Amino acid sequence: MAPTQTWFDANAGVIGFAGLLFGLASLVTGIVFYVRSRKPKILGWQLISQTKLPATTSGMTIFDAEGKACVAPVLTILRVGNRGKAAIGKADFGVPISVKFGPGITIIAAALDDRMKLRVTAPTTILDQEVTFTPSLLNKAQWIEMQFITDGEISKPVLDAKVSGSDADTVEIAEKRKEYWLAIQIASAIVIAAFFVAYFFVPLETRNGVSLAMTIGAVLFLFANKWRTRPPYWAPVPRSGLFS
Repeated sequence: MAPTQTWFDANAGVIGFAGLLFGLASLVTGIVFYVRSRKPKILGWQLISQTKLPATTSGMTIFDAEGKACVAPVLTILRVGNRGKAAIGKADFGVPISVKFGPGITIIAAALDDRMKLRVTAPTTILDQEVTFTPSLLNKAQWIEMQFITDGEISKPVLDAKVSGSDADTVEIAEKRKEYWLAIQIASAIVIAAFFVAYFFVPLETRNGVSLAMTIGAVLFLFANKWRTRPPYWAPVPRSGLFS
């Protein structure tokens, strides 16, 4: 009587191949997090909102520096924060943080909104299409918001910052998040496609293993898609009140 072959024995090759692919994915993920952990000073930023404002409100009109009335004022809010482990002080910036808008956009005003009550200072300078500022200090997980009023069509701002030292980095949080999870989605799609093709060539007794591998890949694909579209996490604003 021939020995009974278990499901794991019949699908050993498929399981091993699937384990290799997911092992490689885990290795890549581990390398990414290791590289990030070697840079304790990470300045992150995110475009929070852009809102068109009425040119005239309750009889009040917004004027630019030359005294001209604004035609299409826009309120832009950027969040800038410390996403690393080490504090980022004023001395860590070789040059001030720069925020630029597109051509044809007039910058009317810029100001700091210290919603976390950090008592941080960041004097702003407006020059043509650019605003510069330098936060006095941002400890781990702390952030500030910069508000800009511009005149013209809605134009996505671009922030440029250089934190001194080889252990520092500057990232646009939302975009980097999308790029990372998109890479995971692409890897999952490749795994699904590879096993889908293999399904028609493997012996019948191993097709259950191939189906399992495709299912795992599909779950990973959907999980990555969910996290790719989620907004980045920032430390909450401290509550104000008698017991805060």
